Amino acid sequence: MNVSDLKCPSCRKAMELSKVSCRECGITIEGNLEISPLGRLSREDQEFVIAFLKSGGNLTRTGEVFGISYPTVKTRLAALLSKLDIVPLRKTRSETVLVRLEKGEIDVHEAMELLA
Repeated sequence: MNVSDLKCPSCRKAMELSKVSCRECGITIEGNLEISPLGRLSREDQEFVIAFLKSGGNLTRTGEVFGISYPTVKTRLAALLSKLDIVPLRKTRSETVLVRLEKGEIDVHEAMELLA
């Protein structure tokens, strides 16, 4: 069961985790337990993050895993960053050139000129 999906049956608001226990020895911990930001994502969003990490952060390969386009992957990634309240780091000039090269916006010769 994914705790990120748990909603109160009465008011439909998110439930809080307040108790965990060990199945082996029976020890139980109760209180206000915090769930990590990634743990609060839906199962679908968690699977997307895992695929993105497995692909080494490559948007094209992540798209291939889900059968979606590069722009759709970028849109989903932007939505995840927003959900996690993360502001992306600014790209260096060389990173920007490499992204443009990967997208086919420029060729190798143009990239080398821009990086020189």
